[in-house]
Amino acid sequence: MLLVQAFSDFLAFSDRQVIPDMCSSHLKAKVSICVVQACHRTMLEQEANGSWSDSPEQTACGVLLLSECRRLTFLESVEQKINQTIATGIEYLQSFPLESLPLERFWNGKTISGSRFLTLSFVLAAMKSAEKTTPLEKRGTCLEKIYPTKLQHLEYMSLFRQTPMFSEVPHWELATSCLEGVLYESILRTHRLDVFPRKNMSEDKYFGIIPFTWTACNNHLRLFASSSFLYEMMVISFLNYQVDEFMEAVATPCFANKLEELGRLVSALVLRDIKPVNFPSSYQPVLEPLGRFVAYVLDHPLATMASRRDYQCLQRELRFFLLAHVQQAKDSAKFNSSPQKGIFYNAELTFFNWVRTTSADHTSCPYSFWFVSCLLSGGPGQGDESFPTANSKYFGEAVCRHLASMCRMYNDYGSVSRDTLEGNLNSTNFPEFHDSSLNHIDTSRSDILQMKKNVLFVLAEYERGCLDQALVKLQGSFECPSMNPTQRKNGQRSMKFWRMFCSITDLYGQIYCVRDIASRMGARRSESDR
Repeated sequence: MLLVQAFSDFLAFSDRQVIPDMCSSHLKAKVSICVVQACHRTMLEQEANGSWSDSPEQTACGVLLLSECRRLTFLESVEQKINQTIATGIEYLQSFPLESLPLERFWNGKTISGSRFLTLSFVLAAMKSAEKTTPLEKRGTCLEKIYPTKLQHLEYMSLFRQTPMFSEVPHWELATSCLEGVLYESILRTHRLDVFPRKNMSEDKYFGIIPFTWTACNNHLRLFASSSFLYEMMVISFLNYQVDEFMEAVATPCFANKLEELGRLVSALVLRDIKPVNFPSSYQPVLEPLGRFVAYVLDHPLATMASRRDYQCLQRELRFFLLAHVQQAKDSAKFNSSPQKGIFYNAELTFFNWVRTTSADHTSCPYSFWFVSCLLSGGPGQGDESFPTANSKYFGEAVCRHLASMCRMYNDYGSVSRDTLEGNLNSTNFPEFHDSSLNHIDTSRSDILQMKKNVLFVLAEYERGCLDQALVKLQGSFECPSMNPTQRKNGQRSMKFWRMFCSITDLYGQIYCVRDIASRMGARRSESDR
């Protein structure tokens, strides 16, 4: 309550430019994120009877907090829900005679104490704030350049509503998560080109949806991870999209006839055998951005403070991730040179093996999984291993691999048209999806394609079942009696993050089933040609 009141005053001063030297757009966005989180979580925690923790004093504080929130212009989209929450809170307070409020001990000094006088003061203040007898002074107009009063991202909310994960989530919850995501986006955009220049690229329409995926899942799962953790994962998420664009649009064409050399240089870059400045000048446009990307991941302060094993796994999976892009380019070239168009008969791996190796690594899921592991180990884990036992190590990697395979299948399900246009190898191009019995079916080509997609969807659902089982096993491995109390505590806390990571990765797969959000190579090339 006091935090929201103080930040509301800060924004009011910013509106009037009383403290202009302090009011950077970043600071205002960060302050507003804290207010949105406080507002959202307070509304989520209200009990069915209108109270907070069945306490008049805490309920009064909740009402006062929300009364301050409804003065802020950027929360107008959820003002109706705020007013409803305040009204039910007041109904609860009115059920207590003012002269006989209970004594509640919430104040911490030398001892835990309480005061009926203070409780009465909060209750009277809450009732007064809820009256709204005069128009409220609106605050937060200084944020209008960052976030206009009307939601910009209604299309994202509509898209999320079509996914199984968010189809039943109340509108106000999704709207508040969207607002929080937009505020993060205003900070992220200033760092959008720090690593990859994105020259001659089409609009990165995926950029705005990334913060929303993290805020929506964080709030939906009630994890309430720290803002710094969310920010770091948002950065990694948009960098992963940019790596994919860069490897397809810049690196692969530059090394068109020498992809083996690109693979060797990428390995050397990740293993720190050479530095970008030592490359031939013709390689600089490719390897300088890749060098910045590798440095961002491997030199991240929390990664360097993580356990030795977590860091080594991150380095290994980062290398596999970049090499998978090189291998994908080789496979796509081989696929496009095949005499029988649309079928990858000269594949070196079966679909089963490909979707668990090259294809899974290409999704960025495995290396991102270990980046999360390093954030947890280097931060709250204080350098301890994220997976301290043989069981937890095995089940942790099982979770990662099933998740990556499932994600790739969903991605390919939604991007068949784009992959066909761009000549990219898709799961449905493998011989396993070209059963000879299809040749005898009297149906259209589009119907056959839909049959193949349906098979792919069934296989993705199988991987989902494996993922769910692996998560159960991983949870159990953190409850092992042989673990010391600290390991069990860290493991139980980490499980919440792994479940959120899985949910977000799964959400992207669900989104691809609804709509392909990646930038099209055709658009990139046409811009480059112009």
